[in-house]
Amino acid sequence: MTAGPAGWSVDADLTISVDAGPGRGTTAHVTGSGQDLHVRAERPDLLLAAAGGTASGPLARELSAAGLTAELHGPRGRVLSLDPGRTSRLGALVFASRHVVVDKGGWRVLASSVWHRARASRSRPGRSS
Repeated sequence: MTAGPAGWSVDADLTISVDAGPGRGTTAHVTGSGQDLHVRAERPDLLLAAAGGTASGPLARELSAAGLTAELHGPRGRVLSLDPGRTSRLGALVFASRHVVVDKGGWRVLASSVWHRARASRSRPGRSS
């Protein structure tokens, strides 16, 4: 990323792999140009679960403060967006950034990501049931 007169500018093309346990994982392809980032994931629920909900807040706030937008897409379309021009109480609560907006079709993905995070925290070594 480079700083420009209007804020930050990005040029990105990378792949992220997430290992969410035996038989559970996903890859995401991140592309970006200018002030727009696009993330396409096979399993956006696993990507969100790995991102850690409110743990992703500092990144979302920094991107938003820099004037960047981002969209997360899954096989069924857009799940959520990061937009400095929009606000959401749900985004503030779940992602610790009021600029994260969950799309209508993203509710199911968000619920699944919460389930996967809860499941992962119960299966960590050293935890007793």
